[in-house]
Amino acid sequence: SPDQYSTVIFNSPGGNPITAMKIGRMIRQNGFAVNVGRRDENPNAAVKYSGGQCYSACSLAYLGGRFRWMSGTAKYGVHRFWFSEPVRDSVDLAQIVSAAISTYVHEMGISPKFNEVFVSAGKSEMAEPSREDLERLRVTNNGFERTTWTLESQGGFNYIKGERDTVYGINKFILACPAQRSFLLHMIMDPQGRQEEVMRMRAHTLVIGGQNQTLKPVRREIKNGWFNGSYELTLAQARAIGRAQTVGVMLQHAREAPIFLGFNAMEIGDGAGRRRSFLQSCGA
Repeated sequence: SPDQYSTVIFNSPGGNPITAMKIGRMIRQNGFAVNVGRRDENPNAAVKYSGGQCYSACSLAYLGGRFRWMSGTAKYGVHRFWFSEPVRDSVDLAQIVSAAISTYVHEMGISPKFNEVFVSAGKSEMAEPSREDLERLRVTNNGFERTTWTLESQGGFNYIKGERDTVYGINKFILACPAQRSFLLHMIMDPQGRQEEVMRMRAHTLVIGGQNQTLKPVRREIKNGWFNGSYELTLAQARAIGRAQTVGVMLQHAREAPIFLGFNAMEIGDGAGRRRSFLQSCGA
């Protein structure tokens, strides 16, 4: 049977929306990723899948993917649901199906504005959102689930935690406040089986809104297979984090190295209010 790292490739003009949502839920339950593409019949092709289309009901099944990509020339289109043949009480049934679609879209973590796009095109039309709109609506996530920000307390310390799952493993960004105007950053990441290598990486960098600042770890360890790093932050760094839209921590063998472990663009998003409240309580 397929493992949890499998990717479902869609190439379909559509079908039954109820069946599509069942497929989407099955995909999400198994943790599969999704993409849109058409198999290249050339066995020597550098890319096995390219182009392809995902229209109508396929667009709903696609939303079930845990990580959702759209290959370069792939097409993704939506339109309003309708009955292809006369059905008794079709108005009532259409309302029931529309409500089921709205529930499903919410369940899959897609922006509610997606529903507006879904009903914007009529029976003979097809709305094809741009790549930017697909990302904005969270239809595609390119391997990164949304970050959840929470205010928590443990052992007498208050902290704010950003956490997300990605195709590269878990990311956690934890900002603690041991005392007024004193800040401690703790980051956790999945080193993807490279535990020994990550412990040898000496270049640690705080990334605030795309700007890099040097970090010096006060503690490093592998715990339950994950890398844990702790860093003392200055008041200026804490305030910069308070203004940023993205944050991250990168680990490298050298700062000029092209490859890093960690994450460099965890979005603040809906956590802006919690971050502001936490930093204000700490005197930042």
